This record gives sequence, structure tokens and C-alpha cells, in this order.
Amino acid sequence: MIKTKILEIIKSIQNKYPNVIIQGSFVFYLKNYIKRVPNDVDLLFTNVSLKSKNYFFQKIKKQYTNSTVFDTECKSHFKIYYSSINEPIIIESILAKTIKKKYIENYGGIKITNNEYLVSSKICQILSNYYLYAYLNKKSRLEKIKNAINDLCYVLKKHKKILKSLNFALIYDNILMNLYYDLLTTKYHYVNYLKDSKFENFLKQINSKNSLQILFILKNMKINNKKIELINKIFETRDYFMDKILYKFQILQKFRFDNNYGLTFYIKNDLLVSNELVKFIRMMFKEYEINFHNSVIAKWINQILEYKENTIAFNFFCLINILLKYGK
Repeated sequence: MIKTKILEIIKSIQNKYPNVIIQGSFVFYLKNYIKRVPNDVDLLFTNVSLKSKNYFFQKIKKQYTNSTVFDTECKSHFKIYYSSINEPIIIESILAKTIKKKYIENYGGIKITNNEYLVSSKICQILSNYYLYAYLNKKSRLEKIKNAINDLCYVLKKHKKILKSLNFALIYDNILMNLYYDLLTTKYHYVNYLKDSKFENFLKQINSKNSLQILFILKNMKINNKKIELINKIFETRDYFMDKILYKFQILQKFRFDNNYGLTFYIKNDLLVSNELVKFIRMMFKEYEINFHNSVIAKWINQILEYKENTIAFNFFCLINILLKYGK
């Protein structure tokens, strides 16, 4: 019964919103990787703005519930209740994440994440849960890590060809699709654990056949250290912006930071503010050794800074994307 209801919900949502993709445990169930029927449906959106994702998600929500529960603009959920089903069906989405079209497949008329995405996301899930292991309930996190390891090994066993395409580039692509969310929620990026002896020892201590298999795969993977250094540099840029730039706006009356929507920051418009932001952007281009004609730099600055009456909307992630694409 619950499977039928969930499939009805998914098809109804995707018919109206073709940019919605299903990921997570329900995909594992559809592909017979797990036996239990999950009661949660995890939605991903293709690459549209965060505001558009929220708009779509709220419209989907209104179809099924009158609940006014709101999480954040970056992560949201709602529950659907049926008298014929004992537990609610949970529809959730980390709206700050996205997915590229090459990782989408059609499975029985439903758009879902493909096996390459499943594998790379499971590795990122293992790494991110290890990051949280130090801060949250260790027992709970350990269980999540073990489950993710077992799921990953099951997929690799069933689809041996995927193992050949499992490389750092695939994991890095997943990291980039999740980067918006990670910049908002993590202090230190979990990609660093790929070359961390503590993480290796952690997998050894689990000491299961599957954990040792994952350890073997990761240890024999050719890691692109320059890409890891670039991600770390991006996080340092975020910290500098938060600590030095926004802090200045908060303590000086003329430099007032009003609020943010995800990684778009709304700052009181003032000539000094505008100059300070342009100075910061140019400093980052220099820091990342981005040397383009002044007309290109000016065009990028206009994309990053949007002037609205008394407010400057600073699209920090637009800056990050430029630094990632052209920076060193």
C-alpha cells in the first residue's frame, strides 16, 4: 500500500515539475538494493536558483498538506498522512543541493539518480558522517556510516562495471553539486578525509569485510591534491568573507549586513559598501590568479553584485563558481 501511494505521489510531482529528481533510500528500494519500503522520499532539483527551488517545493507542499512548518530555505520537508497507512510519508529536500543531467535516468517512468550518482553520493555520505562523528552522537553516526558502507558495497557487487568508473573525478563532481549546502553547514570539508590516516584507521577499526573493501578502493584511488587544495581555499575564502567583510558591516553603522537568503547576502547600499565589496571581489580574483580583460571582470562583478534600491544583493556563490572554474 505505502509503495503504491509513494509512486502515485512521485509521478504526480514529476508530471507537474519535470526538474524534480528522486534520490536516496527510495531509489535503493526501486532498484532492489534494499528490501524495506522507505516512508521517505528525497527530492533533488536540477540546476535552478535556490529561490526557484523553494517556490517549487512550497507549491508541491500545498498539494498535500496545510502545514505551515518551515525548516530553512536550504532544507525543508513535510508529512503526508493517509488513514490507510500507519505512518506518514515524508517528502524532504536539501534544496541547496543540485544534480547534473548526466546523473539522471528514467526508471519505469520515474526520473531518479543513476548508479554513478548513487556510488559517489554514498562515498560523500560516509565522509560527511565521519566529519559529524566527532561532534554528534557517535553511536548514531557509526550506524549511519556502516549502513552507507554496506549499501555502497552492495551496489558495487551488483554492478561491477561501476567500480571501473569510480574515481576521484566522480566524487569531486558530487562534492561540487553539494558545495552550496556544505559551505553553509560545515566548517571543514570532508574531502580531506580521503587522505587522512585517522579516517583510514577508523575504517580498519570497523573491521568488516565491506569497510575494508572501501578502504582498499579509497587507498588505491588517484587523488587530485590540487582539487582538494582548491576546495580548502574556497572554505578559507568563505571564512574570510564571514569574519572580515560581514563582521565589518555589522559593527559599523554604514556597513550594515541585513540578512541573507542562502549564500546571497543583503547589505545596506552605500558607496563605501559598494567599493568595499568590489575591492574584496578583485582581491579574490588576484588571490586565485584570475587574469582576464577588465571588461570580463566588470561583467562578473555585475553578476555578483545586484543593486536593489537601498540594498546590495551579494551573490557569494556566484563568486565561488567563478573562483572554482577559473582559479588556481
